[in-house]
Amino acid sequence: MESKGKRGIATAATATRNVDKTDTTDKLKRGWNWEYVFSEKVMPDGTRMTLVVEYMLHQRKYGTDVVVSSYPGAHQYEDAAIEAIGDTFHEFFQEAHEEGVVWKEVRERLYFTAWLIAAPVDSEIVKTFAAALAAINRVSVIITPRTAEEK
Repeated sequence: MESKGKRGIATAATATRNVDKTDTTDKLKRGWNWEYVFSEKVMPDGTRMTLVVEYMLHQRKYGTDVVVSSYPGAHQYEDAAIEAIGDTFHEFFQEAHEEGVVWKEVRERLYFTAWLIAAPVDSEIVKTFAAALAAINRVSVIITPRTAEEK
């Protein structure tokens, strides 16, 4: 029940839940889509980090499901999106390593894969990463701004 950069074929049914229509689902294309939510996480010692949570969405005629299992493979254009996502993550991890930015994969809300990046959400490396993901077909990126009380 894990979503990683390069996904294997799932043979079991996917576990899903309906998505509230107040979010970005009205911009989704029918079929498989990916959403990445970038938010700032302030650690107890005051260090600002970025939490990136990956949501795999399946847009159907009558609704959208958030899927908590692996991408099962689908049409060529959806497979191309997952390849581009994997390449973007690979490039980010390589750049982060070169710049000394530490990251680790974590679990968000039990089911969703997330990455904790040791750089603020408004840093250049995180902005570049978010822009690269947003440029991929079938991928949406949400960057949650810091509130005035957090600044």
